[in-house]
Amino acid sequence: MRPRGAGAAGRLVAADRKRGDGDAHRLAPRVLAGVGQALLDRAESLGMTAIVEVRTCGEVNRAIKAGSSVNAINAWSLASDEINREAFNDIAPGLPESLLRIAVGGVNNARNLFHYASRGADAVLVGESVMAAQDPTALARSLVAAGQHPACPARKID
Repeated sequence: MRPRGAGAAGRLVAADRKRGDGDAHRLAPRVLAGVGQALLDRAESLGMTAIVEVRTCGEVNRAIKAGSSVNAINAWSLASDEINREAFNDIAPGLPESLLRIAVGGVNNARNLFHYASRGADAVLVGESVMAAQDPTALARSLVAAGQHPACPARKID
């Protein structure tokens, strides 16, 4: 049986939100203050992966200090509600090689996916553009195909 419940730390991703189950759990950096290591350890003990969503270098530094190994760099600005794909470029180069880098926001075609991949993204998180697409299945398939292209870097996770 899978562990249930997301708690106050964030919402589950790659999961059924109504049931509250899944393999990955999103954490916001503000939640990491003081209890970060405990939250990360708890997620791991439940067989889950904690994905810490960051938007700034300061947030990624807090995430690393707490022990995060998976960071989702979000290009959506909370202040302006606009996309800034350069946010990934600003943060990713300074991250340790051991971290998994997920680009979040602004992926609505293969060109956007290649943009992030060429700058070191190990994965991209695509949501809104697929949900809003006229043909969500076709867009999802095209992005998966682009992600399998040899030009997309892939690192093996131990």
